[in-house]
Amino acid sequence: MLRSTIWLTLASALTASAVAQTPTFQPYSGTPQNAGVYRVATGTLLQASAQGPGGYLGGGDVVYANDAFSGHFNTTGMGFLNVDSGVLATDANAGGFSVGANREFYEIKSFDFSYCTDAPSEAFTFTFYDSFVPCTDPAGPTTTLIATIPTSGLPGSSNGSVQCFTVTIDLSGGSEFCIQGDGGSLNPGWDDDVALDSFGWGYQSTSGATTVGAIMAGDPSHTPGVMNRGSGTYYHLPAETRNTGLGTDDQWWTDDPTLVGGPGCYDFGGYSNPSGPATPQDVPYASFYLVLRAGLVDCSSPQIGTAYCDPAIPHSRGIPTTILAFGSDQASANDVTLVAVDMPFNQFGFFICSRTPGFFPNPGMSQGIFCLGGDTGRFNQPALVGFSGTDGTISATIDMTVMPTNPVQAVMPGQSWYFQCWHRDQNPTTTSNFSNGLEVVFL
Repeated sequence: MLRSTIWLTLASALTASAVAQTPTFQPYSGTPQNAGVYRVATGTLLQASAQGPGGYLGGGDVVYANDAFSGHFNTTGMGFLNVDSGVLATDANAGGFSVGANREFYEIKSFDFSYCTDAPSEAFTFTFYDSFVPCTDPAGPTTTLIATIPTSGLPGSSNGSVQCFTVTIDLSGGSEFCIQGDGGSLNPGWDDDVALDSFGWGYQSTSGATTVGAIMAGDPSHTPGVMNRGSGTYYHLPAETRNTGLGTDDQWWTDDPTLVGGPGCYDFGGYSNPSGPATPQDVPYASFYLVLRAGLVDCSSPQIGTAYCDPAIPHSRGIPTTILAFGSDQASANDVTLVAVDMPFNQFGFFICSRTPGFFPNPGMSQGIFCLGGDTGRFNQPALVGFSGTDGTISATIDMTVMPTNPVQAVMPGQSWYFQCWHRDQNPTTTSNFSNGLEVVFL
């Protein structure tokens, strides 16, 4: 594996062509501006006032937090792919966290990214990788690309000088992705080794900016307020003032062919400064700035069913509720969990079912469309009624031997069943809405 240090590369540059790039970092002053929330599903940017629970952002648990600003940003590989790594802890991870992780798979719903640019408008393509060996070519055989997230129209410089921003990328509405922690599908289980436990993620600017790059963050040894790695997540609380991501490695991979060392692994060149934060000439120990949030959906089970009556009518958050089903389409297995995602925050809801589809707009003054027909059953027993909280999600595991129609019946092989979620809403006064519909053909 090519592991060229910054300092060796800089030394080599003295004899290299004048047009060849060398790995470079630049300091920035002040705090990056809050750019708001970019929604991938619509390609729109909401201003910063829309961010946070009760607003537009999809909520969820923080599962990775590398947000201890370093005061520097990366200007290496501008316009090329830059790939960093970290670790998502699972319930098997014995890393000594204050709370402990409670799941193995994570449905990523949103993430925060910090960057600096001199372009008037910025655009990035983000990539995420399963079972990533830190600082290796993500196209290699040990890595699986699991998500590609394009963005455009992100805030840029207002005057041609470098300006810095932090943006939330909201994946709700169909761009969510499932990732397995502690090494992923090729290296499942906790090994206490970043080479076996890591995920990868990358960014590539497509704006054509003269100067652009990710802000460097995370410094477990020397940044004041940072006590240990993994803080700021749901499994390791309380959060520090600034947090260092679990598994940060002070190295990254880039496919930039103009570097003196060519595409490969490069060091951030972490300093040794036990007395405190870096002086301006120092390069900090770092990874790129990233905060990941995950929902409560168990995305490890197979997803079943086909959407119809889709998409639903948007609710008070400006997005539609979506119904999903996980488990088995074998009737005899009696293994189906219904999940409603992207609901309004802090609202009650429950699932309904029928053997017949339908299409009835605004029933009972609802703002949505009722997509069932015929005899309809409600999964409204107390144990099955959900509250969306700040995650915007409810779920219910149903008993397919007692479907709540009139009369009660069991699901039989060869039958098609139709499902939907009904929920309350405040838009702007008290009302209700529905998800899209979901057809499941049982075998």
